[in-house]
Amino acid sequence: MNSPLSDALELTGAALALSNLRLGLPSDADPFGLPDPAVVGRKITELGALITTMGDAYLLRVTEPAQQGFPAEAFAIALNRAAQTVSALGTVGQQLSALIMLPPGPSGLPGSDYTRTLAATCIDEALQAAHHHLQDGVRVLRDAASDVLPASDRLQQAALARSLRTATREPSAAVPPQLAAPVQPVHGRPR
Repeated sequence: MNSPLSDALELTGAALALSNLRLGLPSDADPFGLPDPAVVGRKITELGALITTMGDAYLLRVTEPAQQGFPAEAFAIALNRAAQTVSALGTVGQQLSALIMLPPGPSGLPGSDYTRTLAATCIDEALQAAHHHLQDGVRVLRDAASDVLPASDRLQQAALARSLRTATREPSAAVPPQLAAPVQPVHGRPR
C-alpha cells in the first residue's frame, strides 16, 4: 500500500513528466513555419510511453481496494488529457501529410491555396489544444499531489517538487520521461 508521501511523489513525478513533454511540443507561434513531422511523431511516441506508465499507476490503484480514491481519479483524468493530446498531435501529423501531397508553390490548381490555409489553421488549433490538454493534466496531478499529503508534509513535498524540477530542466529527447517514484512490490507481487 502506498503512503501519502509516495502517492504525492508519484503524482508529482507524472505532473513533471507531462510538463516537460509540453515544453517540448511544437508551438503554434511561428506564423511562417510548420512543425517538423518527425518532432510531432517523437512527441506522440513519448506520450505513448508516459500513458503506459500512468496507466500502470492507475491500474495499481483500481485493482487494490485500499489504493482507490483521489490519486486513481487524478491519474485517470491525466490519462484522458494525454490521450486528447495524442489525438491533437495525430491531427497535426495528418494535416502535415496532406500538405506534403500538394504540389509546391502556387500550382494554379483550384482550391490549393485555400487547402494550404485550412491545413495551417487546423495545425495551429490542434497545437493549441495539445498544449491546453497537457497543461490541464499537469494541474490535476499537482492538485492531487497536494491534496493527498497532510498539511505538515506539504512543505516537504513542495521542496521535493522544486528539486525534481531542478534535476530535470533539460530532459533528454531520446529517453521518455519517467515517473519520480519507483514501483515497489506489494505482498510479494510486482506492481
